[in-house]
Amino acid sequence: MGTLAQIVDWDQGTDGVLGLKVIGNDRFLLANYDQDENGLNIGEVQVIESEKKLLLPEEYITLSSILKSILDEFSELYASVKKDFNDASWVGYRLAEILPIELSQKQIYLEIEEPFDRLELLNTFMKANQEFLTLPKNSTLQ
Repeated sequence: MGTLAQIVDWDQGTDGVLGLKVIGNDRFLLANYDQDENGLNIGEVQVIESEKKLLLPEEYITLSSILKSILDEFSELYASVKKDFNDASWVGYRLAEILPIELSQKQIYLEIEEPFDRLELLNTFMKANQEFLTLPKNSTLQ
């Protein structure tokens, strides 16, 4: 599973390296792939339908508050991203991409198809690791 990305800006650093600014869009599954004689990987993807917007349940409001605080620190990175702190899917995906989680675990969270299941697992992770996470004042995980 992966994410289709749209290039929204680019620049060339003083070292000559090309820097890209991208926004992730739809998720996809790699249907098949091959490598041509020049080593170029070519594949076909199946775009996964976007999750429907679901109202964030009351029990996860704290996760939304924590996410707001975190995004304040990354304001430049998320300046062009439409924020929806009341959408269970949006909150879960943003936490999964931002939290300091091993990449293999992050991938598992991002592949979960049910937004409430994703939120519950993220909430459990955060409760188990809250001594290692810097949470906003007065934030109590349920």
